[in-house]
Amino acid sequence: MAALKNHPVGVCFLLEDFYPIVNGAAIQIMLLAERLVSLGVRVTVITRQIKPEHPPYETIKGIDVVRVKPAIGLRRIGKYLMLAPALFALIRQRHNYQFVIACNMRLLGMLAVVMAKVFGKTSLLRAECCGELDGSFVTQFGSPPSKYKLMCIEILIGLRNLVLLRADRFLSISSAITKEFLSGGVSPETIIEITNGIDIERFAPVNHETKLRLKKKLGLTAKKY
Repeated sequence: MAALKNHPVGVCFLLEDFYPIVNGAAIQIMLLAERLVSLGVRVTVITRQIKPEHPPYETIKGIDVVRVKPAIGLRRIGKYLMLAPALFALIRQRHNYQFVIACNMRLLGMLAVVMAKVFGKTSLLRAECCGELDGSFVTQFGSPPSKYKLMCIEILIGLRNLVLLRADRFLSISSAITKEFLSGGVSPETIIEITNGIDIERFAPVNHETKLRLKKKLGLTAKKY
């Protein structure tokens, strides 16, 4: 800890949405960022301004949060429209971080890798789910794409991965994602596997009587199963 105070370290998290939006990724990054701040690390979060009332800049529990346009809710198009503003935010904040962690490899990962190479930073890519590197996330939902559309997708994913594979480190949250990394050509030496887990003291099965009492307290229907 003393070393961090003598030589301040800066970390930048790049993700699509953050507090006050609540989801698994946002909660994980918030908890991790709080811990890093407590160790003397300067933490910056670059994310999307989901709603107009969300301030473009604020400090939350010691975390510098930078929100970029567009403020159009959670519509999918916003993920693409935020790329250019996020790029400029990374440039403006470049003196505040040495490490940039993209918490989504689909699109934001390219920004993290390119900016890290340009400004001499260290890039880390963190996949939130399976399919981000091999591109299967594109065809997971909806009707199957046509032969020609699938061919175009494969070409675009291949070009994108030429950039992603130049990242300094890859963060994996499961053995399945680690396997996908290896199959996609990621060097084993660059993979850091930190699997997701739960606090078993806080989240644990309860007996039937306790379950009924909790359901009553929460106003839930007491089903027989």
